[in-house]
Amino acid sequence: MKISDESPPSLPEELASTMPPEMVMQLIQVSSAFLVTLNSYVASTREIDRRARRLRRSRMLLLMRLMQLREDKSQRLLAAPPPLPPIPLPIPRIVKPPTVGNKFWEREVPRFSEAQFQKEFHVSKRTFNYLCSALRPTLSKRDANLRAHVPLEKRVGVALALLASKNEYKNDYSVIAHTFGISKSSVAIIFKQFCNAVVDILFGKVVQLPSGPGFREEADKFELRYLFPDTIGVVGATHLPVATPRNCGAGYTNSSGWNSIVLLGVAGYNNKLGYVCIGQPGSTDNTAVLKASQLYKTAQKGKLFPADEDLHFLADHTFPLQNWLLTPYRIDEVCDRESYKTLNQHLKNAHKCVETSFERLKGRWGLLLKGCDLAMDFTKVVQVCCVLHNLCEEAGDMFFEHWYGTVRTFDAAHPQPKSKAAPIHVRDEDDDDDEEDEEEYEEMLAEAGAKRDRLSERLIVSAAAAAASQAATALPPLALNRPDNRRNSYPSPLTEHSFSQDDSDMY
Repeated sequence: MKISDESPPSLPEELASTMPPEMVMQLIQVSSAFLVTLNSYVASTREIDRRARRLRRSRMLLLMRLMQLREDKSQRLLAAPPPLPPIPLPIPRIVKPPTVGNKFWEREVPRFSEAQFQKEFHVSKRTFNYLCSALRPTLSKRDANLRAHVPLEKRVGVALALLASKNEYKNDYSVIAHTFGISKSSVAIIFKQFCNAVVDILFGKVVQLPSGPGFREEADKFELRYLFPDTIGVVGATHLPVATPRNCGAGYTNSSGWNSIVLLGVAGYNNKLGYVCIGQPGSTDNTAVLKASQLYKTAQKGKLFPADEDLHFLADHTFPLQNWLLTPYRIDEVCDRESYKTLNQHLKNAHKCVETSFERLKGRWGLLLKGCDLAMDFTKVVQVCCVLHNLCEEAGDMFFEHWYGTVRTFDAAHPQPKSKAAPIHVRDEDDDDDEEDEEEYEEMLAEAGAKRDRLSERLIVSAAAAAASQAATALPPLALNRPDNRRNSYPSPLTEHSFSQDDSDMY
């Protein structure tokens, strides 16, 4: 439909002549407005038709594209291999899987002989049973949910195996964990609990000096073995290796060039340690270590020995002379030559008891020679080793010759530092320098010197009497050649039991 844009025609003349002019004008205006409205409607209808055709075309193209994509997907699915079956999910278990490791404790250890047991754990079965009974109230555990506890005997065996191990320390946890069939974390926890229990329960009972009448009994036994009267034991010190401490400078480096801490100990006639002081840095000399110990403070107060007994300890030249601690004669000291030689020789022989004690301690418990980290509370580990050392010496447990070799090999690579000789006058730092204290100190030195002189004279008389007795009871020369003559053999002072031919490796 096409609407003309020309102006509307005029009215017929007959109609226009009969109508008034005003009405004619109104009709013309109305017809003009109608034509304008009609043209606008027609134009808008055309635009709507054009947009509708455009939308239908777009919809058709979209449908064709979707059909093409669906066809391509169908072709790809037909050409691809069949999918794999789904992997089934694991079934959760409510029981803890078995740990990795063998059944060394459950299968092998019960069949060990006494010698095999001591070679593996460095204690006898009797000592092992005593440890289990003493530590049972502290170390015994109950079964947890879904997990069986480690038996008490196995926990003690794990700790002893770690203390006696000869491997590098960083691998000990792995080796022992695999041997006993437990995890490394369990080994660390068991070892820490064992050390805490031994120190809390046994240290004060096992590592202690005698008391009351026990002092005189100890002195008599010491004199019977080392020919030194009125002596309770020998004071000595040894260095134990430690890892390089952090932020400590060179304080732990000793005079031999390796890092260590000092173990101060008092050894008796039976190689047991009656007192230990642990933890001083390796650069500290023996005099300073002694003055820092509780032993020195108690002795300075006069409360170490009974008042009615004239008793003392022995020490070498690296410790100061005290009225309770006798040391060898110095070269510059004025004394009789025979007294100098006799006392120093007897003291040198007696000093071997503390040397032997330290050597057996380090040989039996190899962990002390591995340079452990101070962060693992190495001081408590040394205390535990001292307790176990005393228990083994008291029970007469075996000591194998190759354990000595381990210590001597370590000493060859890391020689013990040579401490300087102690000065003659050793004063406490908190003492005032007044004349009264100086006189008291000089009186103490004079008393200690006189005591040492009297002891030297007794040793000379005893040596002369022993030589005369030996000469009087000597056998005739021909008697030594008789076939039935046999000399009496006595056990070594380091061993208190006999061994079979199969145990020739034992010392």
